[in-house]
Amino acid sequence: MPSYYGTEAYDFSLFEPYERKVNSNAAPKKAPQQKVKKPDLKVQPKVQKKTDPRLEVKKQMRTNMQKGAKVLAVMAVLFAMLSIKIYCNVRLDETTREITKIEEKLAVEKSEAVRLQMSIDSIVSVKNVDEYAENVLGMMKLEPGRESYINLSKGDEVVVSGGKEVKEEPSILRQLLAYIF
Repeated sequence: MPSYYGTEAYDFSLFEPYERKVNSNAAPKKAPQQKVKKPDLKVQPKVQKKTDPRLEVKKQMRTNMQKGAKVLAVMAVLFAMLSIKIYCNVRLDETTREITKIEEKLAVEKSEAVRLQMSIDSIVSVKNVDEYAENVLGMMKLEPGRESYINLSKGDEVVVSGGKEVKEEPSILRQLLAYIF
């Protein structure tokens, strides 16, 4: 390959396929050949059938009627969906109003329960009981100087009806145990 100074851009031999050197004993490899399919071409003569204009008008009217029926069916479905949506919203609004009314009633009842509980507490309070006992029943509070204590530690006594007293003498065994302990 001759070398040209400054003309490498024009050397198209660089783009040619590279051939390998083959050993002299080996046979050159052949690329498999692809079978080319021939397309089946049928030539049909261009024949125009004469059609009756009345039949074409009928066909056109039939297709227009079918398209119109499809449009009406779609419109009916959309109208039904819109009606259902409006109905659901109306029912939701009615239910919401009922819930609001019931919640208002509940709030009124809760406040009434609080008021009644406070009136019960005021009636049963200790101060009111004291006032009732002093004013209505005529009772008085016990003062510290008016207290009197009862002494129940005098011993064992038996009171017999008729004012007679019976004194019981302890047995010897009890006296002995009392002396020891």
